[in-house]
Amino acid sequence: MGFVERELNRVTTRLQNAGPLAADESSQLYAVQQALLWAISPDSFKSPYDMIVPTSDTQQAVEGCLAETDHSLSSNTLDHRAS
Repeated sequence: MGFVERELNRVTTRLQNAGPLAADESSQLYAVQQALLWAISPDSFKSPYDMIVPTSDTQQAVEGCLAETDHSLSSNTLDHRAS
């Protein structure tokens, strides 16, 4: 197992076993998890940059989805797969 997988396991364990997390810590851990997943499989997951700085097309799609599901942009969603 490489260092990226080890770090991903540490983050995943923290997310699963830590009990309630502060919103900031939870958001940071999900962002780290997404970046590590992308590093392992860049064709299967959105890049960290694209998760934070969406293009205008992506932003419009995200806003449309949020309007339909009544979620906010700060919603923590695990596993943002590339589309």
